[in-house]
Amino acid sequence: MLSSKTFLYITLLLVIPKIVFTQSQLSLSQEEFNHRIFEAYQDNDQSLIQDMIKTNRLKVKPFSDKTISRSKKLELIGQRDQYDMIHSVCLSVDSLFRQFHNEKSLEIAVGYLNNWDIAQKKQKLIADSLYALGTKLRIQKNTRDQAMSIYEQALQIYQDIGDNRGEGNVLGGIAVLLFYKKDAKQMHEYVQKALDLRIVCDDKQLMGNSYNDLGYFIYWYFYFDLENALVNLKKSEEIRREIGDDVKLGKTLYNIGRIYEDMGDLQQAFDSFLTASDIFASNKENSLHIKSLIRCGSIKMFQGQYQESLKYLDQSLEITEKLGDSHKIAEVLNERGHLYRRLGEYELAYANYNKMLDLLELEGDDAGVADALSNMGLLMGSMGRHQQALDNYQQSLKIYQKLDEPDLIMIGLSNIGIEYAEMNQFDQAEKYYRQALPLSREHKNITAEINTLLNLGNALNNQGKLEEALDYFHQGLDLATRLNDPDQIWSMHLGIGDNYERQKEYETALSHYEQALEILESMRGSLETSQYKTSFFADKRYIYDALVHLSCMLHIKDPDKGYDERAFHYAERAKARAFLDLMTESLISVRSGVDQTLLIQQEQILSDLTQLDQNLQNILSEEVFSEDSIQHIKDQILQSEQAYHEIKKKLREKNPHYANLTYPQPLTLEEVQSFIPDDNTLILNYFAGDSSSALWAIKKYTCNLIVLPREDVL
Repeated sequence: MLSSKTFLYITLLLVIPKIVFTQSQLSLSQEEFNHRIFEAYQDNDQSLIQDMIKTNRLKVKPFSDKTISRSKKLELIGQRDQYDMIHSVCLSVDSLFRQFHNEKSLEIAVGYLNNWDIAQKKQKLIADSLYALGTKLRIQKNTRDQAMSIYEQALQIYQDIGDNRGEGNVLGGIAVLLFYKKDAKQMHEYVQKALDLRIVCDDKQLMGNSYNDLGYFIYWYFYFDLENALVNLKKSEEIRREIGDDVKLGKTLYNIGRIYEDMGDLQQAFDSFLTASDIFASNKENSLHIKSLIRCGSIKMFQGQYQESLKYLDQSLEITEKLGDSHKIAEVLNERGHLYRRLGEYELAYANYNKMLDLLELEGDDAGVADALSNMGLLMGSMGRHQQALDNYQQSLKIYQKLDEPDLIMIGLSNIGIEYAEMNQFDQAEKYYRQALPLSREHKNITAEINTLLNLGNALNNQGKLEEALDYFHQGLDLATRLNDPDQIWSMHLGIGDNYERQKEYETALSHYEQALEILESMRGSLETSQYKTSFFADKRYIYDALVHLSCMLHIKDPDKGYDERAFHYAERAKARAFLDLMTESLISVRSGVDQTLLIQQEQILSDLTQLDQNLQNILSEEVFSEDSIQHIKDQILQSEQAYHEIKKKLREKNPHYANLTYPQPLTLEEVQSFIPDDNTLILNYFAGDSSSALWAIKKYTCNLIVLPREDVL
């Protein structure tokens, strides 16, 4: 946000060499512009004055603000002749500004001078000084309360003298302080008030600032309303393009990219980040240029375009190394480490994480060192080196505890618990999960609470503490259902199923496994647009194994209840799922000849579902929320799900080849038998699992299920 700085201007006494300007020569600094336009007025060079005002829009207002301030001071000290001359400059500049740029903000500012009496002008100078001081003080955390007090004094004066422009500025400053205080409701109100006043004053640049701030604040604190945040940022983008406010336009585009990324529209996000990057590069804003390039690389990584990702990350690394900015270098190395870890290039990932760690240790950046150690722990865990992962996490946790960062302490405790669980030391895992759980509740982090309840339940399951484990699973299931988080809901059902299986209550276990599978399969569509679409199901195939195994156990107990058919059904679904994973990994294109209109509609519905789920989670994470709002979003989710099933139906009808590959329907046992020509033909079908294996001897009218040992024994 702009500040109306009030300092004395004495350029009239300077002697400046005469220069002949052309439009292309007028790429000036603010100081050069101020000197040269004053000289043009001294020489009465109207052509040059008009050319400078026409081609330097963003420099005119700071010049006008200083000149107005100077004229007020001259009037107050009785230097009437100089006041008249400077005042005439103000009138001329502001009139030309409106003529060339169709904006009356400066005319309004000059109009205050004509309408105020001496006392009001004195008050204006005092208010401007207070505003400038408050803006300076708000930068440091320990002086923000003082800044708020000073802003409130300035606000009262601006309101008393009827200075809408000054009032809008100070309201914007108060909104920033409220942002720091995380007072979302008041912050939103103050930004909106500032925007309303800036619209009245027709101040395009400050309107662009307010729309950007409004969009950013909504994004930050009202995450469920991404569409509204995007609308405001788009308005800011339009204004900043119109007035040529390039660097701020780049910042707005960067914010737009973040919203598109969170909405799942990765291509739009990439386009926004890339345009922002180009703007920052052309304006030599190196830090922002690097930041945007890193996001471009991250988006390409999420899209699975790893070579493109590496190109942008390498480009950003080259720039940061030339600048010698250790923190930015570390940021790039971090992203490169993530990329190589996703590719399974663990040695390269380690090299990047380790170099990042060394840099941050040299800089004495404790928080950065802790993050780097956490990433190293994640990498070691991925490589199966659980003791090394544990060592990294332990070091990271000590630093988070020293820094007193509750959210990070909670994550660190959970990471340690996970590694102990991977090492089958479930008693140690339980110990750390129990420390993390109260922190998640104290800080109202519902997502973290659900994760911890799930992990704690699993650790207790593996220790045979089944009654207590079941209680934690049900607590987690209630919260996950409240958040409408399908990923956590299916995981809770899986844990509950495992619990009942351990109690040998197989029918109840089977019911929960079936619920988990149905939720998991229903998530498939929305996950196609997520960051982890290529690997999501890779570590979840065990649920099919559990269903086949339990169905086999129940068949042995009750051979006449059709459990052999259910086991066959789940085995075939597992094979269909395996085929889809193989197809995805091989990047097989099956969309050729498919009705593109239906595909576009399908992708839009999936994007809508993803966003609606996120909106609901964010509303429910608030301390106070409206039941009507929750019901409205749930109704929208239901409508979108129904529309998605309709699209699937149409795709089956119009494009059976695509539908069969994308939504494969496994054959039932009865359908398989219908293909058998006679009772002398036998089909053998098998399924190899981690718990047990199964063989079906299928004839025209009969089927025998034979339960075999697990896969590694066969």
